[in-house]
Amino acid sequence: MMAQELAAEVESFIRWLAVNPHKLQEYESDPKGFLDAANVGDAARAAIQAAGTAGVRQAVRAKEEEIYSAPETDNTYGRDETATGFGAKR
Repeated sequence: MMAQELAAEVESFIRWLAVNPHKLQEYESDPKGFLDAANVGDAARAAIQAAGTAGVRQAVRAKEEEIYSAPETDNTYGRDETATGFGAKR
């Protein structure tokens, strides 16, 4: 997998956690179990695990700031329904 594709997948995962705070809580309570059930590639999973829970939390907070403070954002509450999900594998 190219580094750019990997970065995009990790970025999407972080964005998804940022717009779904309850999923961030689930991730923090059981990172391994959460990633076992998540629809992420092996390389992205390794990158997320390497960042650690604290690193993921920091990235999510930065992404929340980016999303909810953007000038085009007309509200500061709610989920971004356009973000692709990383729900359970089918």
